[in-house]
Amino acid sequence: MSKLSNLKVSNSDVDTLSRIRMKEGVYRDLPIESYHQSPGYSKTSLCQIDKAPIYLKTKVPQKSTKSLNIGTAFHEAMEGVFKDKYVVHPDPGVNKTTKSWKDFVKRYPKHMPLKRSEYDQVLAMYDAARSYRPFQKYHLSRGFYESSFYWHDAVTNSLIKCRPDYITPDGMSVIDFKTTVDPSPKGFQYQAYKYHYYVSAALTLEGIEAVTGIRPKEYLFLAVSNSAPYLTALYRASEKEIALGDHFIRRSLLTLKTCLESGKWPGLQEEILELGLPFSGLKELREEQEVEDEFMELVG
Repeated sequence: MSKLSNLKVSNSDVDTLSRIRMKEGVYRDLPIESYHQSPGYSKTSLCQIDKAPIYLKTKVPQKSTKSLNIGTAFHEAMEGVFKDKYVVHPDPGVNKTTKSWKDFVKRYPKHMPLKRSEYDQVLAMYDAARSYRPFQKYHLSRGFYESSFYWHDAVTNSLIKCRPDYITPDGMSVIDFKTTVDPSPKGFQYQAYKYHYYVSAALTLEGIEAVTGIRPKEYLFLAVSNSAPYLTALYRASEKEIALGDHFIRRSLLTLKTCLESGKWPGLQEEILELGLPFSGLKELREEQEVEDEFMELVG
Protein backbone atom coordinates (compact mmCIF):
# COMPACT_ATOMS: atom_id res chain seq x y z
CA MET A 1 0.00 0.00 0.00
CA SER A 2 2.94 2.35 -0.60
CA LYS A 3 0.76 4.28 -3.05
CA LEU A 4 -1.31 5.51 -0.13
CA SER A 5 1.34 8.18 0.36
CA ASN A 6 2.23 8.86 -3.27
CA LEU A 7 0.45 12.20 -3.44
CA LYS A 8 0.14 15.05 -1.00
CA VAL A 9 -1.69 18.35 -1.18
CA SER A 10 -0.29 21.52 0.33
CA ASN A 11 -2.44 24.16 1.99
CA SER A 12 -1.90 26.46 -0.99
CA ASP A 13 -3.50 23.89 -3.29
CA VAL A 14 -6.72 23.11 -1.48
CA ASP A 15 -8.53 26.33 -2.34
CA THR A 16 -8.24 25.66 -6.08
CA LEU A 17 -9.24 22.00 -6.09
CA SER A 18 -12.74 22.73 -7.37
CA ARG A 19 -11.28 24.51 -10.39
CA ILE A 20 -8.57 22.06 -11.47
CA ARG A 21 -8.51 18.62 -13.01
CA MET A 22 -7.75 16.21 -10.20
CA LYS A 23 -5.02 13.68 -10.93
CA GLU A 24 -5.75 10.03 -10.27
CA GLY A 25 -4.21 8.88 -7.04
CA VAL A 26 -4.33 9.12 -3.26
CA TYR A 27 -4.42 12.42 -1.38
CA ARG A 28 -3.61 11.71 2.25
CA ASP A 29 -3.61 15.28 3.57
CA LEU A 30 -6.71 16.62 1.86
CA PRO A 31 -9.09 18.36 4.31
CA ILE A 32 -12.65 17.07 4.29
CA GLU A 33 -14.00 20.45 3.13
CA SER A 34 -11.70 20.39 0.11
CA TYR A 35 -12.69 16.81 -0.67
CA HIS A 36 -16.34 17.82 -0.84
CA GLN A 37 -15.51 20.83 -3.06
CA SER A 38 -13.25 18.89 -5.42
CA PRO A 39 -14.40 17.44 -8.77
CA GLY A 40 -15.51 13.82 -8.98
CA TYR A 41 -18.61 11.75 -8.36
CA SER A 42 -18.90 10.19 -4.91
CA LYS A 43 -21.21 7.64 -3.33
CA THR A 44 -23.56 10.50 -2.47
CA SER A 45 -23.60 11.55 -6.14
CA LEU A 46 -24.45 8.02 -7.28
CA CYS A 47 -27.32 7.81 -4.79
CA GLN A 48 -28.65 11.15 -6.02
CA ILE A 49 -28.51 9.92 -9.62
CA ASP A 50 -30.41 6.78 -8.67
CA LYS A 51 -33.09 8.82 -6.93
CA ALA A 52 -33.41 11.46 -9.67
CA PRO A 53 -30.55 12.86 -11.81
CA ILE A 54 -31.85 16.41 -11.36
CA TYR A 55 -30.43 16.33 -7.82
CA LEU A 56 -26.93 16.72 -9.30
CA LYS A 57 -28.03 20.04 -10.79
CA THR A 58 -29.66 21.24 -7.59
CA LYS A 59 -27.58 22.57 -4.73
CA VAL A 60 -29.30 21.52 -1.53
CA PRO A 61 -27.29 22.48 1.57
CA GLN A 62 -26.98 19.69 4.11
CA LYS A 63 -28.78 20.56 7.32
CA SER A 64 -26.78 20.32 10.50
CA THR A 65 -28.41 18.07 13.09
CA LYS A 66 -27.31 16.93 16.52
CA SER A 67 -27.04 13.35 15.30
CA LEU A 68 -24.90 14.37 12.32
CA ASN A 69 -22.65 16.55 14.48
CA ILE A 70 -22.13 13.77 17.01
CA GLY A 71 -21.32 11.35 14.19
CA THR A 72 -18.71 13.73 12.77
CA ALA A 73 -17.18 14.26 16.21
CA PHE A 74 -17.01 10.49 16.74
CA HIS A 75 -15.14 10.06 13.44
CA GLU A 76 -12.62 12.68 14.52
CA ALA A 77 -12.22 11.01 17.90
CA MET A 78 -11.37 7.75 16.12
CA GLU A 79 -8.89 9.65 13.95
CA GLY A 80 -7.27 11.16 17.06
CA VAL A 81 -7.99 14.83 16.35
CA PHE A 82 -11.15 15.30 18.44
CA LYS A 83 -9.56 17.14 21.37
CA ASP A 84 -7.73 19.48 19.00
CA LYS A 85 -10.88 20.49 17.12
CA TYR A 86 -13.54 20.68 19.83
CA VAL A 87 -14.07 22.76 22.95
CA VAL A 88 -16.58 22.16 25.71
CA HIS A 89 -18.64 24.90 27.37
CA PRO A 90 -17.81 25.25 31.08
CA ASP A 91 -21.48 25.32 32.13
CA PRO A 92 -22.89 21.74 31.95
CA GLY A 93 -26.46 23.04 31.75
CA VAL A 94 -25.96 25.75 29.15
CA ASN A 95 -28.70 26.33 26.58
CA LYS A 96 -27.52 26.86 23.00
CA THR A 97 -29.96 29.71 22.49
CA THR A 98 -28.46 31.84 25.29
CA LYS A 99 -25.96 34.69 25.04
CA SER A 100 -23.49 32.67 27.06
CA TRP A 101 -23.38 30.00 24.37
CA LYS A 102 -23.17 32.47 21.49
CA ASP A 103 -20.32 34.35 23.19
CA PHE A 104 -18.54 31.04 23.76
CA VAL A 105 -18.84 30.18 20.04
CA LYS A 106 -17.36 33.57 19.07
CA ARG A 107 -14.49 33.08 21.48
CA TYR A 108 -13.36 29.89 19.70
CA PRO A 109 -13.82 30.57 15.95
CA LYS A 110 -11.43 27.77 14.93
CA HIS A 111 -13.05 25.10 17.10
CA MET A 112 -16.35 23.26 17.19
CA PRO A 113 -18.21 23.97 20.46
CA LEU A 114 -20.00 21.21 22.35
CA LYS A 115 -22.05 21.00 25.50
CA ARG A 116 -20.54 18.92 28.31
CA SER A 117 -23.11 16.16 27.74
CA GLU A 118 -22.22 16.00 24.01
CA TYR A 119 -18.49 15.98 24.73
CA ASP A 120 -18.87 13.15 27.24
CA GLN A 121 -21.12 11.27 24.81
CA VAL A 122 -18.48 11.30 22.07
CA LEU A 123 -15.74 10.16 24.44
CA ALA A 124 -17.95 7.36 25.77
CA MET A 125 -18.60 6.16 22.22
CA TYR A 126 -14.89 6.33 21.48
CA ASP A 127 -14.03 4.31 24.59
CA ALA A 128 -16.67 1.71 23.71
CA ALA A 129 -15.26 1.33 20.21
CA ARG A 130 -11.62 1.12 21.24
CA SER A 131 -12.33 -1.40 24.00
CA TYR A 132 -14.41 -3.68 21.73
CA ARG A 133 -12.31 -6.84 21.57
CA PRO A 134 -12.91 -7.90 17.91
CA PHE A 135 -11.89 -4.41 16.84
CA GLN A 136 -8.61 -4.21 18.75
CA LYS A 137 -6.61 -6.33 16.29
CA TYR A 138 -6.86 -3.74 13.52
CA HIS A 139 -3.99 -1.53 14.80
CA LEU A 140 -5.67 1.84 14.54
CA SER A 141 -2.52 3.71 15.55
CA ARG A 142 -0.63 2.65 12.42
CA GLY A 143 -3.17 2.72 9.59
CA PHE A 144 -4.45 5.34 7.15
CA TYR A 145 -7.28 7.70 8.09
CA GLU A 146 -9.43 9.71 5.68
CA SER A 147 -7.35 9.17 2.53
CA SER A 148 -9.03 10.55 -0.59
CA PHE A 149 -8.96 8.35 -3.72
CA TYR A 150 -9.55 9.62 -7.26
CA TRP A 151 -9.81 7.48 -10.40
CA HIS A 152 -11.60 7.36 -13.75
CA ASP A 153 -14.32 4.81 -14.35
CA ALA A 154 -13.31 2.48 -17.17
CA VAL A 155 -16.76 2.43 -18.83
CA THR A 156 -17.89 6.07 -18.64
CA ASN A 157 -14.49 7.75 -18.07
CA SER A 158 -16.12 9.74 -15.25
CA LEU A 159 -13.90 10.93 -12.40
CA ILE A 160 -14.91 9.04 -9.25
CA LYS A 161 -13.81 9.64 -5.68
CA CYS A 162 -14.13 8.03 -2.27
CA ARG A 163 -12.77 8.69 1.21
CA PRO A 164 -12.62 5.58 3.44
CA ASP A 165 -12.58 6.22 7.16
CA TYR A 166 -9.70 3.85 7.88
CA ILE A 167 -7.46 1.39 6.05
CA THR A 168 -5.28 -1.03 8.00
CA PRO A 169 -1.47 -0.81 7.59
CA ASP A 170 -1.37 -3.83 5.27
CA GLY A 171 -4.15 -2.40 3.11
CA MET A 172 -6.26 -5.53 3.45
CA SER A 173 -9.09 -4.19 5.62
CA VAL A 174 -11.25 -1.07 5.27
CA ILE A 175 -13.25 0.05 8.30
CA ASP A 176 -16.27 2.35 8.07
CA PHE A 177 -17.15 4.06 11.38
CA LYS A 178 -20.92 4.27 11.89
CA THR A 179 -22.96 5.71 14.72
CA THR A 180 -26.41 4.26 15.11
CA VAL A 181 -29.49 4.08 17.28
CA ASP A 182 -29.51 0.29 17.07
CA PRO A 183 -26.26 -1.64 16.44
CA SER A 184 -27.96 -5.04 16.75
CA PRO A 185 -27.81 -7.26 13.62
CA LYS A 186 -31.42 -6.66 12.64
CA GLY A 187 -31.36 -2.93 13.42
CA PHE A 188 -28.07 -2.18 11.69
CA GLN A 189 -28.91 -4.32 8.67
CA TYR A 190 -32.00 -2.15 8.10
CA GLN A 191 -29.95 1.05 8.48
CA ALA A 192 -27.22 -0.22 6.15
CA TYR A 193 -29.71 -1.04 3.41
CA LYS A 194 -31.70 2.18 3.82
CA TYR A 195 -28.63 4.40 3.57
CA HIS A 196 -26.86 2.39 0.85
CA TYR A 197 -23.85 1.34 2.89
CA TYR A 198 -23.37 -1.50 0.39
CA VAL A 199 -22.68 1.14 -2.28
CA SER A 200 -19.97 2.66 -0.05
CA ALA A 201 -18.37 -0.77 0.33
CA ALA A 202 -18.37 -1.56 -3.39
CA LEU A 203 -17.20 1.90 -4.46
CA THR A 204 -14.37 2.03 -1.92
CA LEU A 205 -13.04 -1.41 -2.81
CA GLU A 206 -13.18 -0.48 -6.50
CA GLY A 207 -11.41 2.82 -5.89
CA ILE A 208 -8.57 1.44 -3.80
CA GLU A 209 -7.94 -1.29 -6.36
CA ALA A 210 -8.08 1.17 -9.26
CA VAL A 211 -5.50 3.46 -7.66
CA THR A 212 -3.15 1.02 -5.91
CA GLY A 213 -3.63 -2.20 -7.86
CA ILE A 214 -4.48 -3.98 -4.61
CA ARG A 215 -7.99 -4.95 -3.56
CA PRO A 216 -8.64 -5.13 0.19
CA LYS A 217 -9.89 -8.48 1.43
CA GLU A 218 -12.68 -7.11 3.58
CA TYR A 219 -14.87 -4.06 4.19
CA LEU A 220 -16.05 -3.71 7.79
CA PHE A 221 -18.64 -1.57 9.54
CA LEU A 222 -17.91 -0.57 13.12
CA ALA A 223 -21.37 0.20 14.49
CA VAL A 224 -21.48 2.14 17.78
CA SER A 225 -24.66 3.11 19.58
CA ASN A 226 -25.01 6.85 20.19
CA SER A 227 -26.57 6.36 23.62
CA ALA A 228 -25.74 4.43 26.81
CA PRO A 229 -24.70 1.68 27.21
CA TYR A 230 -22.95 2.45 23.88
CA LEU A 231 -23.21 -1.05 22.46
CA THR A 232 -20.69 -1.83 19.74
CA ALA A 233 -20.59 -4.38 16.93
CA LEU A 234 -18.38 -5.16 13.94
CA TYR A 235 -19.92 -6.36 10.68
CA ARG A 236 -18.30 -7.53 7.45
CA ALA A 237 -19.88 -6.57 4.12
CA SER A 238 -20.96 -9.78 2.41
CA GLU A 239 -20.24 -10.74 -1.20
CA LYS A 240 -23.94 -10.24 -1.97
CA GLU A 241 -23.87 -6.69 -0.58
CA ILE A 242 -20.79 -5.81 -2.61
CA ALA A 243 -22.29 -7.38 -5.76
CA LEU A 244 -25.46 -5.33 -5.27
CA GLY A 245 -23.32 -2.25 -4.78
CA ASP A 246 -21.42 -2.96 -7.99
CA HIS A 247 -24.70 -3.19 -9.94
CA PHE A 248 -25.91 0.04 -8.33
CA ILE A 249 -22.71 1.85 -9.33
CA ARG A 250 -22.84 0.62 -12.94
CA ARG A 251 -26.50 1.57 -13.31
CA SER A 252 -25.97 5.04 -11.84
CA LEU A 253 -22.90 5.74 -13.98
CA LEU A 254 -24.68 4.68 -17.16
CA THR A 255 -27.53 7.02 -16.24
CA LEU A 256 -24.96 9.75 -15.66
CA LYS A 257 -23.40 9.10 -19.08
CA THR A 258 -26.82 9.42 -20.73
CA CYS A 259 -27.49 12.70 -18.91
CA LEU A 260 -24.11 14.16 -19.85
CA GLU A 261 -24.55 13.23 -23.51
CA SER A 262 -28.15 14.43 -23.76
CA GLY A 263 -27.90 17.44 -21.49
CA LYS A 264 -31.13 16.32 -19.83
CA TRP A 265 -31.37 15.77 -16.07
CA PRO A 266 -34.79 14.28 -15.37
CA GLY A 267 -36.68 14.15 -12.12
CA LEU A 268 -39.12 11.34 -11.34
CA GLN A 269 -41.12 9.39 -13.91
CA GLU A 270 -43.78 11.21 -15.90
CA GLU A 271 -46.39 8.48 -15.66
CA ILE A 272 -48.71 7.05 -13.04
CA LEU A 273 -47.25 3.98 -11.38
CA GLU A 274 -48.85 1.42 -9.13
CA LEU A 275 -47.44 2.04 -5.65
CA GLY A 276 -47.38 -1.52 -4.34
CA LEU A 277 -45.81 -2.74 -1.11
CA PRO A 278 -42.20 -2.81 0.07
CA PHE A 279 -40.59 -6.18 0.79
CA SER A 280 -41.55 -6.05 4.46
CA GLY A 281 -45.15 -5.30 3.50
CA LEU A 282 -45.27 -8.25 1.08
CA LYS A 283 -43.93 -10.52 3.80
CA GLU A 284 -46.60 -9.27 6.20
CA LEU A 285 -49.29 -9.82 3.55
CA ARG A 286 -48.15 -13.42 2.98
CA GLU A 287 -48.21 -14.10 6.72
CA GLU A 288 -51.71 -12.65 7.04
CA GLN A 289 -52.91 -14.77 4.13
CA GLU A 290 -51.43 -17.90 5.72
CA VAL A 291 -53.23 -17.15 9.01
CA GLU A 292 -56.48 -16.56 7.12
CA ASP A 293 -56.07 -19.83 5.16
CA GLU A 294 -55.51 -21.76 8.42
CA PHE A 295 -58.59 -20.13 9.93
CA MET A 296 -60.74 -21.03 6.90
CA GLU A 297 -59.57 -24.64 7.12
CA LEU A 298 -60.57 -24.79 10.78
CA VAL A 299 -64.05 -23.37 10.20
CA GLY A 300 -64.57 -24.88 6.79
